[in-house]
Amino acid sequence: MTDIWSGAGIDISGGEGEWLYRVGEEVRGPLPFRSMVDKLLRGEIDLKTPVAKEGGEFYPIVNVAAFSPHIPEAKKRAKERDAGKSRRVVIMISLLALAGVGVGGYIVWTGYQKFHARKLEEKHAVELTLAQRREQAKRLGHTDLVALVSLGTEEDVKIHSAPKRVAPRPGPHETAAEPTEEEVVSQCKLTQQDIFGTLSKSLGKINVCVQDEKQRNPTGLPGTLELDFVVMPDGHVNEFTISDRHFRTGPMNNCMIKAFQTIGFPRSNGASCPVTIPIKIGG
Repeated sequence: MTDIWSGAGIDISGGEGEWLYRVGEEVRGPLPFRSMVDKLLRGEIDLKTPVAKEGGEFYPIVNVAAFSPHIPEAKKRAKERDAGKSRRVVIMISLLALAGVGVGGYIVWTGYQKFHARKLEEKHAVELTLAQRREQAKRLGHTDLVALVSLGTEEDVKIHSAPKRVAPRPGPHETAAEPTEEEVVSQCKLTQQDIFGTLSKSLGKINVCVQDEKQRNPTGLPGTLELDFVVMPDGHVNEFTISDRHFRTGPMNNCMIKAFQTIGFPRSNGASCPVTIPIKIGG
């Protein structure tokens, strides 16, 4: 049999016959020589792809003499493909910039979408758990899930607004200064009715958390728990905690944090509203 490897140690005397090529550990083919050249020019295989004739050893295409007439064209087309990819990236970035988004805006928007999707998932999980608990209670003939937690009255809601800054009393020849815009809007604009009404509609979400804790600890819950949280101007809750130190950490506290993150209070143009409200826990 004629030795087809010579010259620089990797030289094929001709392109006739069937060819094999290797992708990773997988050997593909056999293919006619023309098909191998077409794959090389289209970029389906590259100059480093190992090839061999059936029964021979594998060597990179770039080192095989049979393919040498096609190497310049393959390199040219590879550069054109790379340039085309670069142009597409530039066009995409330009279009985003022209649309007033820009790359930075696109990243921020993508991050917001992920954050929003996560919040919706958490809200759905809480609502789904509540529905499952209610269905379970209905099947077992229990009604304690709905009646377990209750609120008192609107007067029980404590809103801890920061005290207004008192301007010094004007002298005999001075006039009282008008309040600045910062002083006017520095107070919480929500009322006890706003807080109480919103929580009344969302009481079932708190019920789920208390019900779960009651199942873990049937006799350990007190008759009343005070909840502390801050309502931000956009209506979302921040800095939630349970006043009772025995429940400031643990499953019930974590559950309530997620539940309160799904409650939307009325928006306001005032400052953040620190709130304390007691909930009553049935037996």
